[in-house]
Amino acid sequence: RRTHTHYGRMATGRAVVVTREVADDLRNAIEDQRRETSKLRREHERLTRSFADARRAHAVELEALREALDDAIAETARANMERDVARMKRLDEDEAERARRDAPDAPLPPKAQALVDELQIREKEALQTSETALTELANCKAAFESFKTHT
Repeated sequence: RRTHTHYGRMATGRAVVVTREVADDLRNAIEDQRRETSKLRREHERLTRSFADARRAHAVELEALREALDDAIAETARANMERDVARMKRLDEDEAERARRDAPDAPLPPKAQALVDELQIREKEALQTSETALTELANCKAAFESFKTHT
């Protein structure tokens, strides 16, 4: 039984005649669908914002990790360079020391040269003292011999 005749138009453009109950049911279904679409749109927008926030946070964290990695690489390279420089310096010092040690008339360090000079002076004094002593001994022997022959 028709209580009301509703003249509508389908999406194809054809005219249709439906009862009021069917039209109300369709309106309610359309409203429910609109509410559901609106709810899903809001949820989609919220998730999109959340996803964008997560992406930004991830990008910041990734940048921090890249900086930390770059810093670690630079620190390692600097430490390796310092180690290599120290090794080369040590090798140069060892080579210089070996050259000083192996050179026949290499100049001595000041303290060692002063000690050598002091020992040479003492050696000269000792030689002079021993020569003087030997001369005196020879003189004494000669005097003793002449004493023996004269008496």
